[in-house]
Amino acid sequence: DKAGLEMGDVITKIDDNEIKTMNDLTAAKKKYSAGDTATFTFVRSGETKTAEVTWGTVPPEEEKPADEQQETQNQYQQPYNYYGSNPFDLFDFYFNQR
Repeated sequence: DKAGLEMGDVITKIDDNEIKTMNDLTAAKKKYSAGDTATFTFVRSGETKTAEVTWGTVPPEEEKPADEQQETQNQYQQPYNYYGSNPFDLFDFYFNQR
């Protein structure tokens, strides 16, 4: 928001790193630390734009404890169960498919 990016902007490049997938975005983000600056290229309403972005940190009140982060990551890697840890649970609930 501070850099001028808006909801709906499609990031296509961070510095020289092309962004075509969420995996590309995740990999590019890992190359930077708080305080680093990067040039974001993005598309908004069909127009290509750029913005200088200084990477920040997650505010302490929004930061999750490490064990909670791990639990969230593991949530979609665990085998299917009926306790809500699988993204298909809602589908199964309504459509009884599986």
